[in-house]
Amino acid sequence: MFKALVRDLICDKYDRVFFENG
Repeated sequence: MFKALVRDLICDKYDRVFFENG
């Protein structure tokens, strides 16, 4: 469960980075 939560946070951060970078 903890790993899943961390994965969600990381995915969300990467999604924002990719979105901002285009």
